[in-house]
Amino acid sequence: MKLKIQGLNFRYNSRLVLKDINLEVGEGEILTLLGPNGSGKTTLLRCIVRIFNPEKGHILINGKQISKIKRKELAKRIGYVPQSEHSSFPTTVLDAVLIGRKPYLNWNPSDKDFRVVSEVLHLLELKEFALRDLNELSGGEKQKVLIARAIVQEPEIMLLDEPTANLDLRHQLEILEIIKKLVKEKGISAIMAMHDLNLAPRYSDKLVMLKNGEIFCMGAPEQVITSGNIKSVYEVEATIYNQSRTPYVVAKRALKKL
Repeated sequence: MKLKIQGLNFRYNSRLVLKDINLEVGEGEILTLLGPNGSGKTTLLRCIVRIFNPEKGHILINGKQISKIKRKELAKRIGYVPQSEHSSFPTTVLDAVLIGRKPYLNWNPSDKDFRVVSEVLHLLELKEFALRDLNELSGGEKQKVLIARAIVQEPEIMLLDEPTANLDLRHQLEILEIIKKLVKEKGISAIMAMHDLNLAPRYSDKLVMLKNGEIFCMGAPEQVITSGNIKSVYEVEATIYNQSRTPYVVAKRALKKL
């Protein structure tokens, strides 16, 4: 499985938000999008999952354009975890996660559907919340439910928009370890959008740094996380320390006032 993006442009009305995006992610590989607010990370993920339609360019899964893949089939192949999701309707955690099996359902959930959901609830330590109303959970617990829903789709590609949002440090590490394990063991291709410049290189095979809707740089973590790149993209002066080829960022000062 390989996801490839070629020459992608996207506009909000007349404003060009993404310009000439070219990248690819292979089987068992995690690619993480970095960049300041408004750089286009979320928009790119929404283009891949067909929430948005690009102005031009191609998005391909194993050489086939996603625009030619039926919605139901695409839902089996791509699992999408948004930054957040708001719902005023009462629903249990079990039902919220079971929705991820929708592409496989005919009329009623099968034994396999319930087994897959049960395994994922256990994996993410959500079993004790299974019959709780989703609206009663904390922000971090809701985030884990969204991730669980994507995992039960048994996707070949996972798109995760700030997967550690609203999570404390322990659960951030726990979620990223689970994502990394799933990607490596099942050969999934994953694209994450993140803000944390220290967690991203630790859990990514490749990094893409966006600036004003364009790819500023792309490569291995030690190639992308440099003081020069951070200064140019984030307007922050930083020192980079490397341990076992994993860069660690210590920010010193912002170069412009907010």
